[in-house]
Amino acid sequence: MKYLLGIALSLLLLNIAEAQSLKVPTLSPRAEINQEVGLTNVIISYSRPSIKGRKVFGSLVPYGDIWRTGANAASTVTFTEAVTVSNQPIPAGTYAIYTIPNQDIWTIILHKNTSMRSLDNYKKADDAMRFGAIASNSPVNVETFTIDINDVKTSSFNIRLLWADKIIKIPVKLDVEKQVAAQMKELTLSGKGVHHMDYFKAAEYNFHNSKDISEAHAYIVNALAKSKENPRYGLMKAKIENKMGKVNMARNSVRLANSWAKAQNNTNYVNQTLLYAKEMNNAISK
Repeated sequence: MKYLLGIALSLLLLNIAEAQSLKVPTLSPRAEINQEVGLTNVIISYSRPSIKGRKVFGSLVPYGDIWRTGANAASTVTFTEAVTVSNQPIPAGTYAIYTIPNQDIWTIILHKNTSMRSLDNYKKADDAMRFGAIASNSPVNVETFTIDINDVKTSSFNIRLLWADKIIKIPVKLDVEKQVAAQMKELTLSGKGVHHMDYFKAAEYNFHNSKDISEAHAYIVNALAKSKENPRYGLMKAKIENKMGKVNMARNSVRLANSWAKAQNNTNYVNQTLLYAKEMNNAISK
């Protein structure tokens, strides 16, 4: 019995020893960015080589050849909704990012095959798109290769590639207006009716993004019809009316919103409505 137990213990220790392995730092560590833009999530996954005293472009990364745009496995970008990249539409999905660097203009490639670690099996037929991008000079020398998401607005952003003395911007646009309109249509036709908060969010989106202001007003009126004497909605109604040029109507709306906030002991919106009324008066007096 002791003999059998000894064998079992020896096998267990052997398995544990075999399972262990040496861990060392990765030469080009993996990084991931997850950024919400509009109604779309953008996820970029890539490895980050460093210069380490080497000449990068035209040497380590030759001009005119396809580059993995990073190290190790392919760099990838995921769009959870359809977007427009450099004025070309592309469906939602995950794409490998390849580039062909040159001194002034780079070719950017979004590729459908995301599983390649090398470019030996690269097929141009699997490109989702190709386009040119200007290679600008960087004001600082970037030691470690970086991909980031910059200039984020409600319906646009730039993907930037930064390394050594170069910056490359990839412009991306989103059709948020179409997405919001489609949602509102779906909610309207659902048979359940549109919740007052959804009307408010649609009004707020139109107001802040310079969309149809008359439609924004219709949305906020519907929101107030379903959530009466709501000071938050009343304040938004005043802002929309002021933007429409209906100053007297806006003044009345902000007074009502202030009275609703006072009746509800809502200090936050008491202060916000007073502040906006003051802003309106100052703007009119100028």
